[in-house]
Amino acid sequence: MKSDSPLRQQLFPFKFDLVYTFENFFVFEGNETAFGMAKKICDEVADMEKSFFFHGETGCGKTHLLHAIGNELAAKQPGMAVKFLPLGRTLEELSRSPDTEGAVVGLVSRYKDSGALLVDDVEDASPYPALQESLFHLFNHFRETQKLFIATGKNPPTRTNSLSPRLASRLAWGLTARLGPPDEEAKRKILKRLAGEKKLALEEKEIDYILNHYPRDFRSLRLIIEEINRYSLLTRRKATIPLIQEALGSLEK
Repeated sequence: MKSDSPLRQQLFPFKFDLVYTFENFFVFEGNETAFGMAKKICDEVADMEKSFFFHGETGCGKTHLLHAIGNELAAKQPGMAVKFLPLGRTLEELSRSPDTEGAVVGLVSRYKDSGALLVDDVEDASPYPALQESLFHLFNHFRETQKLFIATGKNPPTRTNSLSPRLASRLAWGLTARLGPPDEEAKRKILKRLAGEKKLALEEKEIDYILNHYPRDFRSLRLIIEEINRYSLLTRRKATIPLIQEALGSLEK
């Protein structure tokens, strides 16, 4: 039997990012159902449905929520062996392999013995039929053994055209919840909270400027605040509109 490549050994297992928790997840009307479901999974895992699917556009907080679930389960169920499989990152990391799909399929098979598996960006498997087949059988194994299987994607399984019909149908067996985009009030609160975490002083006019000129999904707002804060500290200047323009000029819509 061939030994795993050094790269594959380095990738397995992926770690949950401790930065992402339920406590610092931004909850608002568009994602409160998904957040509530995630919390319930961790609080009542023994009595809950064992397959879940969270969906929403890029930057809506799916990855944050998945890490939060993983961190919470690891704390509450230390013997469960909770594992994380970010498909997009996995494919990117293994792209140097002569057979990227085969390498990923081999890696995926190693998750079979996990007590719980959290798969991020499942639709990234769409160009790879063998990988989808592997995920199909992996899902069946988790279902048959009554182990937790959670996946995320942009679209609900019943409305995706990028996955094979039988994989999509399996993913639709469990409970699904949507993470919607933040509304205007939520975006403003998000910016204020992110700035507060960095002790970055932003007045209302600066917040208005950011919301009117730059991408406004969760991921972008976090990166924007980090970049403004970095530039403000570097230049020892207050976060004014001119400074924001200098720091973020290339990010404008």
